[in-house]
Amino acid sequence: MVDWNTYLQLYCIFEAGQIEKSSLIRFWIKFFDQSLSGKCPKEEYMTLLEELVRGKSLPKPNPTTRLFATMF
Repeated sequence: MVDWNTYLQLYCIFEAGQIEKSSLIRFWIKFFDQSLSGKCPKEEYMTLLEELVRGKSLPKPNPTTRLFATMF
């Protein structure tokens, strides 16, 4: 579930393209390191990227979404 604050941050990042650099850094750190342990295993990182690229339009990964995530 995406709360209102996260929605606004995502909107600013993807639609408006306007967000302070420090906020953007904090957002992506929290996105990839939800436990704030300071680590994000490569397998988790690539899975999160692929899921982000795929969104809700496809039920499972495919070669295109994997390639796009790798390029991202």
